[in-house]
Parts: sequence; structure tokens; C-alpha cells
Amino acid sequence: MTQNQVEALEEVLLNPKRHERNILKLCEEMSELGEVLLKYVNKNKDNKPPIEKIIEELGDVFFRGTVIVEQFDIEEPVINRIDEKRKQLYDYYIKKEELVHES
Repeated sequence: MTQNQVEALEEVLLNPKRHERNILKLCEEMSELGEVLLKYVNKNKDNKPPIEKIIEELGDVFFRGTVIVEQFDIEEPVINRIDEKRKQLYDYYIKKEELVHES
């Protein structure tokens, strides 16, 4: 896409009148991703969705998530939360493993 096309799309998507619609679209995309992931885990090998379908749905969720981040102007707090989650998971998995090895 050209920069002009990106800017035109952002202007439409970030219009305050689309606030509720953007939230609903993110919810829809998350549901579709959840469905694909559940099928990937629950179905036998021949009926699993292809990895391309997971990529498609995950990309849709990421895209719609970035729209919400921009619309709410919450990039910094979201990045901070990602960092917090990383630390929580490190503490849970890595430190826990270190404690097991020390015993």
C-alpha cells in the first residue's frame, strides 16, 4: 500500500464514529481465531486447519488490535502491560524451574 492509501484507511478506521464498530470487529476476529485454534487442538491430523488459517486469523486480530490501540491512544500502557506479562511469566516458569533445580 502507498502511504496515501494507509493514511486514507487510518482516517476511516480511526473516525470516532467507528469506535464501537472497531471494538465489535476485534471481538469478531478474536472469536474466529479462537475457533481455529480450538479446531487445531481438537481435530485429528486430517481435519486440522492449516497453519495458513491460523496466520490469517492471528494477523486479523493483531491488525484490529492495533486499530483499538490507536483509537484509544494506549500504545505506551499496552507496551508496559506486555513487559509486565513477560516478567510474570518469567517469574512463573523460569524462577520456578530454578527453585526446582536448587532443591
